[in-house]
Amino acid sequence: MVALKDMLLQVLLAGSAVYLIPLFRLVLSKRAIARMEHAGIVHTSFAVTSVASMLLCLLFALDASPVAVPISLSIVPVILVILYCKSAIGATLSILHILFYFLFAHSYDLYGFLLHTGILLYPIVWLSAKRFKHNTPSRKMAILIILITMELIVTSLLWIASSRMNPHTLRPT
Repeated sequence: MVALKDMLLQVLLAGSAVYLIPLFRLVLSKRAIARMEHAGIVHTSFAVTSVASMLLCLLFALDASPVAVPISLSIVPVILVILYCKSAIGATLSILHILFYFLFAHSYDLYGFLLHTGILLYPIVWLSAKRFKHNTPSRKMAILIILITMELIVTSLLWIASSRMNPHTLRPT
């Protein structure tokens, strides 16, 4: 039950930056939103909430037991910023994500780095960012779901590979 609560917390923390966009649309007029987008305030506020979301996801990463796959959805806000914001903001958040890993992560090995940062997915996200901006909302949602699913699959495969390299990690304590 604790693992389920931790997993739901990760999902809520990862998605907290996404809730900002509809709130802007509900509260502000179309004219005010257009002015904010022109000034870059929307991108900046989205990036700031994504940093907070990413940081909280890293702090509350699910690492329930030695036999459970460690789950950290901190890559989700990074993917969203890379796809929706300007490339400079996306690059800044990518670097912050890697720096936050070294500040807050529990395992400092190669597999832990690849597991928690999702750095193997960065090239795919960066290559799809330009086309993403010109898609319909339903295609954008499909691309996001595919990218996040790919990250979870890569994380699972890396965890399996790391557990085979170090077989005593699978033994319960």
